[in-house]
Amino acid sequence: MAQKELVTLTILVGTTDLSWWVAAIRDNGEVQPLLRSEPGDLDRYRDLSWDEQTSFLRHRFCNVLQRGCDRLWGHGMKARLFLFVLESDFPHAEPELTVRTADHLVQWMSQPPVIFVKGPWRETAADPERFHTIAGELDDSELSAVRAASVKCRDHDLNSDQWEPVSAPKG
Repeated sequence: MAQKELVTLTILVGTTDLSWWVAAIRDNGEVQPLLRSEPGDLDRYRDLSWDEQTSFLRHRFCNVLQRGCDRLWGHGMKARLFLFVLESDFPHAEPELTVRTADHLVQWMSQPPVIFVKGPWRETAADPERFHTIAGELDDSELSAVRAASVKCRDHDLNSDQWEPVSAPKG
């Protein structure tokens, strides 16, 4: 059996339109766009109670990870790290919702590890220093790589046919 290429499965979370994109990032920095949601895919959390908000986001992100891993396998790749990059806290929610959801996934998933960072990844001239880790562990060199990868993902047309559109699961 052929060895799978280890990559960083990256999930960009757009909190302005409550959408997400999934890409594989190779060691050489090359980005392989995989999946994207429709705007509003994460919108359902807004009408839920505090505990239900966390549960909804945790389950939705687990679904996103599963779909991303399925696509990786088809490309001869395997995740070595799950990286979530949020542009900001979730709107219309307690500020703690972002950290609570991130902490839960980081603690729940051990292999591969999960890292959540927050920063203005959609901004064309985003200052790399505005990205910071909110859950999981990254050293400074890894955080620099995350910043660069986020920009490379963003530089792919996020609405192009490179990203397979995914409909929200029912329920």
